[in-house]
Amino acid sequence: METKNNSEFMSQVDAFSGEMQKFIEKSEGKHAVIIIASESDENGEGSRQTGYIMGNEEEVVHALVGLMRQPQGRELLKGLLL
Repeated sequence: METKNNSEFMSQVDAFSGEMQKFIEKSEGKHAVIIIASESDENGEGSRQTGYIMGNEEEVVHALVGLMRQPQGRELLKGLLL
């Protein structure tokens, strides 16, 4: 089995997602979190990504809509769709 050596950044993202998952489990379905993280690899020729979606599905949709309503979110999504 291959072991995954996370950078400090990715380790912190994983730890944050774990804390949020615990919080969400106690929140009676009132919260959602979407995490998208990326960093360049050691040699700068590629990158590593991770992502999490957790919580109430309706709240996840609200979060995505909120992102799309922000100017930075619209520009990001527009760039992805082109």
